[in-house]
Amino acid sequence: MYQSISQGQMSTEPWSGDLVVGVEAQRRALLSKDELLKRRLWRDERVKGLLLHKSAAESK
Repeated sequence: MYQSISQGQMSTEPWSGDLVVGVEAQRRALLSKDELLKRRLWRDERVKGLLLHKSAAESK
């Protein structure tokens, strides 16, 4: 997942397995796998609210 994000960046070198493991460990230290779904649902609701707000503002 993180490598695909980086492909839009300057460097498109393939990530080593060790690097992927290290990045995943750092991310899980900040947000556990158990919390990922909760966080994604929160984010999706926030994005939906922003889109509704923008749509309402444009229609005024």
